Amino acid sequence: ALESLFGASTEGNRADSVVDSGSAEDGTSDDIKSLINKAQNAYNKAIEAQKNGDWAEYGKYIGQLEKYLTQLSDQNSTSTPAAAPAADAADTAAAEADDAA
Repeated sequence: ALESLFGASTEGNRADSVVDSGSAEDGTSDDIKSLINKAQNAYNKAIEAQKNGDWAEYGKYIGQLEKYLTQLSDQNSTSTPAAAPAADAADTAAAEADDAA
């Protein structure tokens, strides 16, 4: 599911437990592939806990998943600043079309 959203493969990268490092040893934020892998792992663990009726563990992993998705979103929004002007251009074109009609 996350693979289709963020365009990276998570096959063969599933760990048995979530390691919550938050950042690399040199103080930089995790790269996108690492965050995708962590998010996928947290999701898988949440589903497993849900199936087992372990709601405390489920909540723990859903919280981790939220954190990883937020970090991915933050990285994505800072790495694609050109997206906003394109939307503005579309709005401007639509407004001009409305004015012409």
